[in-house]
Amino acid sequence: MKHKTHNRVRGWIRSFILLTCTAWLHQPISAQTENVSDRKINGIAVKTNLLYDGAMIPNIAVEFIFPQLWSLNASWNTAWWSNDRKHRYWRTYGADIEARKWFGKKAHEQMLGGHHAGFFLMGGMYDFEWGHTGYKNDLYLGIGGSYGYAVKLNKNLSFDFVIGLGCVGGTYYKYKPQNGSYCILEKKGLKYIGPVKAEVSFVWIIGDFTKGKKGGRK
Repeated sequence: MKHKTHNRVRGWIRSFILLTCTAWLHQPISAQTENVSDRKINGIAVKTNLLYDGAMIPNIAVEFIFPQLWSLNASWNTAWWSNDRKHRYWRTYGADIEARKWFGKKAHEQMLGGHHAGFFLMGGMYDFEWGHTGYKNDLYLGIGGSYGYAVKLNKNLSFDFVIGLGCVGGTYYKYKPQNGSYCILEKKGLKYIGPVKAEVSFVWIIGDFTKGKKGGRK
């Protein structure tokens, strides 16, 4: 089961990298158009959620910036920490994709600045075990809405604060590791409604394709 899970996760990582690279390579072509309103994408940013970093869960996100104050945010996080001798595992994979609408005075003045509201889809898996008892989930899925506010440090750097509410569903197992295998103690359905997302993200706009073009920034 773990081998199949690793293959599935590697496939997700390859797809995420391919999507990011394809979008990045496409930008110089889009940026050559004469009018900002003619462009398909105005910019691109990379991000990391400092709350996940503090929980030892490395993560990265890419946000594609579109005209008319829209953006698309795609994120990935993963951790695979373990201590087999003490049977302590901290393993998780997760991803989400979110469409965002930016609004307010600052959003019109600064790229990825000010207020935003969004709609997201999320999914992932986890395997946590402490004190010889573990909790494992092969796949959870969620859906919800978010609100956030980005504080600009300069034209390219900012902090983005986000809270998301929604519902998450799946199945999880309570188990004990015994003799190199896992003894399932309990199987339960997971149904949760409430806060499902929290972000304090450091944001770096690595491409602003509206600079130096006719028509300015909209």
